[in-house]
Amino acid sequence: MQPTRSHRVRLPLLSPDGTYRLLADRLGVPVARRITGEAHRISGGNPLLLHALADDHLTGGPGDRPVTGEAFREAVLSCLYRCEHLVLKAARVLAVTGGPGDSPLVPLLLDLPGGLDVRAVDASTSAGLVTEEGLRHPAVVRAVLDSMTVEEHGRLQRATACLLYDDGAPPARIAPHLLKTDELDETWMVQVLLDAGEQALTDGDADAARQYLRRANRDTTDDCLRARIRSALARAEWRLDPQAAVPHLLGVATAVRAGHLSSRQAAGPIQYLLWHGQTDRARELVRHLEERADRHDPQSATDLIVMRSWLTTLYPGTPVDGPPARTAGRDPLTLARVKGQLRGVALLGAVLERGEASAVEDADHVLATLRLDDETSIWNAVCAVIALIYADRLDLAGDWCERLDHGATGRHRTPRALLAALSAAVAGRRGDLVRARELAEVALSRLSPNGWGVMIGMPLAVRLRALTCLQEWDEAAACLRTPVPPALFETPFGLHYLHARGLHALASGNPEVALADFQLCGQLMTSWRLDLSSLVPWRTEAARALRHMGRRQQAEKLVREELDRLRPDQVRHRGAALRVLATVEEGTDRIRHLHGAVRLLRQSGDRVELAHALTDLGHAYQQAGDLRQARDASRRAREVADECGIPVLRPTSRAHRNGVTDPGDEAVVLLTGLNDTESRVATLAAQGHTNREIAEKMFLTVSAIEQRLTRIYRKLDVTSRSELAARLRLDR
Repeated sequence: MQPTRSHRVRLPLLSPDGTYRLLADRLGVPVARRITGEAHRISGGNPLLLHALADDHLTGGPGDRPVTGEAFREAVLSCLYRCEHLVLKAARVLAVTGGPGDSPLVPLLLDLPGGLDVRAVDASTSAGLVTEEGLRHPAVVRAVLDSMTVEEHGRLQRATACLLYDDGAPPARIAPHLLKTDELDETWMVQVLLDAGEQALTDGDADAARQYLRRANRDTTDDCLRARIRSALARAEWRLDPQAAVPHLLGVATAVRAGHLSSRQAAGPIQYLLWHGQTDRARELVRHLEERADRHDPQSATDLIVMRSWLTTLYPGTPVDGPPARTAGRDPLTLARVKGQLRGVALLGAVLERGEASAVEDADHVLATLRLDDETSIWNAVCAVIALIYADRLDLAGDWCERLDHGATGRHRTPRALLAALSAAVAGRRGDLVRARELAEVALSRLSPNGWGVMIGMPLAVRLRALTCLQEWDEAAACLRTPVPPALFETPFGLHYLHARGLHALASGNPEVALADFQLCGQLMTSWRLDLSSLVPWRTEAARALRHMGRRQQAEKLVREELDRLRPDQVRHRGAALRVLATVEEGTDRIRHLHGAVRLLRQSGDRVELAHALTDLGHAYQQAGDLRQARDASRRAREVADECGIPVLRPTSRAHRNGVTDPGDEAVVLLTGLNDTESRVATLAAQGHTNREIAEKMFLTVSAIEQRLTRIYRKLDVTSRSELAARLRLDR
């Protein structure tokens, strides 16, 4: 038998130009021009891989990038199986380690027998699949990993983790390999996952932290270690979805009682208990931590003082048992740490109580130094922005909401939901009702109602007020049906919700219900020693409800009390109070108060209240007989109302001196088939007003009123004002 004379000829890989010609033959010149560069990087010029890319591109449809599909996967495996066995083993190791080919891990994982050198595996021996940086492309890595059995994959991942641990690699590098092992049967493995999870939280990657910590929690058997894991896991879950943190809070509480967690490790979960309204449990844990805290440990004292402060800030009516500070709490270092961690709370208190202009500058400085990568920073940022909102620095507050949202990690839904709610509050105070409603809906969509906890009062109040002002009654009613936790009404956010609910009741014609909500605000604020108009101007709103009920003297007393309490810089609340005061005054005093209200409201930027004040001013001028000024004020009111998106503006009803509300000022029967203007003309005509009187009230010509009445008679199939009045009474 003649010996074979054949021998293997190693052909070079295709150049970029050769790649272009091959693809042009398969896909045409236009497609080849678009994808040649990327196709060459993926394939390395391997003709088999290039043909597979062409097949996947034809299957996947037209595009400007190559498609790596099933054909490419099969081609990669075909190349590897045609190469020497060392190449296949090296490719699997490189796919698992994700490192370069010259990594010291590779020969250890390959366990090469004598005489074999891993350096023999390169682009020429691997059909272009292996380069100095490792496998050529992520699609090649996926193909290699998919070809491995579960057992082989797990074995390599475990071996890699062990080698990295023995080599002193950081936990963040070891943890991804431990995630893919079958069993964590060595103590160091769980500890590495915990350390990697805590580091990921510090770096702002809550998603990776959650993966590491969930795996560690599943496999650990040590109680102390499990307590730390569940504490860190609650932090990771809270950033992504606060409701998901709830199952871990009971375990954390048990661990605190057992002494397995320090005050630093328990601080985050205690804040989540407050978020979800579990104040009794939070107070119990704080008290337990204080009882066993080291009296001379500044760090422990700092943590406890901060926890107490957050408790009293979020729940101002909740008593906190125990001494306010221990010996270490008076240490200068401790006080400096406390001040640093409570900067937002201090700013908020300064703005609410004193309205200090310097606090606004401080808020700007604080926000410039914060990153939303931990709970303390998130809470401080929220408080600082709220301080700017209460100080009526809406431009600055809105700008910071955008900047913080831009810098927040996209996957962290909780801080981004809070920022959307704050942006909605800014838009609402500016009078941009449509945007306020949209932003509030964005905020509410980012977390479930249960996930929001007591904080739901913030976006829900903004949305309810916007819907009420826009007269979207069905959606506003649905908003009121959104379940809220009972603990909401123990927080300042509950005050804003009560305020919005009262405004809705007032606009819906239920002043008694509205008054109850406003008075409840006052009772809560008084009991909390937070009776501050900056928080909720409950006296002004209660006076507004009383005036609608015809109780003029009580309304006047309450609103004058509010004006006496307001600082000169609180122009928004002073303008709103003057507008209410004008409704219980007569003649020139009424016009004078409304002029003051218009000036202050324009200065504050509250366009919704400004539109109503201008409407009232136009009506006051009309009653005084100054039709030119009345038309001018009404025109400006319509312009501002159009900017806000308010559908219809009518003068505020005014109680007469005998305490009875004039129905001609407010009551308009809206009839099916008639628009708002026709409904008002019909109402005034049914009340006995002449065409000229109606024309003067509505700033229209007598001819225009006559034409509208003709259309109204035709639409309602009536022939006289008496029939019209009967029809309105039936519809009412």
